[in-house]
Amino acid sequence: MQATEEGCWSGLEELRPILRRFLLSRCRDENEVEDMVQETLIRAARYRGHLTHRDRLRSWALQIASNIFRDHLRRAVRRPMVGVREEIFEDLPGGELSPGELLDDDLLDLEGDEFDKDVVLRMLSAALAGLLERDQLVLSCYYAGGQSTAATAIVCGIRQELVKVRLFRARRRLERAVRQRLAEHRARRLVQVC
Repeated sequence: MQATEEGCWSGLEELRPILRRFLLSRCRDENEVEDMVQETLIRAARYRGHLTHRDRLRSWALQIASNIFRDHLRRAVRRPMVGVREEIFEDLPGGELSPGELLDDDLLDLEGDEFDKDVVLRMLSAALAGLLERDQLVLSCYYAGGQSTAATAIVCGIRQELVKVRLFRARRRLERAVRQRLAEHRARRLVQVC
């Protein structure tokens, strides 16, 4: 039995860096990549007896990794996206500042004006929520989901070549929406001062 187990694993461990690079080129989450590499090695060892040509071990293992990645994407699409409600964080204890007190790193300098980070984040969140659904999907898959362009294409149901175009356009629309909200906020602040 010992000789059989060693025979199943021989040559597979040397493929770990190759499998890792292959999967990292498709997935940005290193923890997920490590899980997929481990699963690939386990499947390869389990089904090693089915490999007819021993010199094709590398391409065979890469095909297994590709299948595991595809399965990972299918599971990710089926998982529901859970939004974070701000009310959850209000009840957490912490070192709160006195009302009206701001730290220097709580301020952002945008276009010559200083804004509270919380205000900017709320503006960004509201602007994102106001985008078209397809813009929200491509931005959340690629940036929030940490997906590659290939994975984003699968989730969004578009060709991989279109992902970067959609990302560029969605970012431009998001930027315009945030700039508009900043201008409105700036105008309200000026009215309050006068």
